[in-house]
Amino acid sequence: MIDDNEFQAMRLDAEAVFAALYLIDPSLLNEQQHEEHQQAMATAYLALVNIENAKFGNLNNSVKHQLKEAAAALQALQKGVRQLATPHEKLAFVAEGLGTLATVAKVLQQA
Repeated sequence: MIDDNEFQAMRLDAEAVFAALYLIDPSLLNEQQHEEHQQAMATAYLALVNIENAKFGNLNNSVKHQLKEAAAALQALQKGVRQLATPHEKLAFVAEGLGTLATVAKVLQQA
């Protein structure tokens, strides 16, 4: 089960992923990458907003259990994005991990 510190770390990881996507210049992307970028931005933003709007103390144990694995995956996603140099690499990496962001958004939306 995720605790409050891990939940706050998850918020910071989501912010970092969103910021990395936000800093990608869309003019450097081809049409397919541009669509992937928009989808990734939307999913990352929704996950971030849902994390920021959630009150940790109000989350039930089921949600906290679901978030434990998602928080670890989000941390790995954030670390991976941070280590990549080019916008194309970052976008491709986040596109592969988009399910993690979607899971966080969905779990918190249902909470």
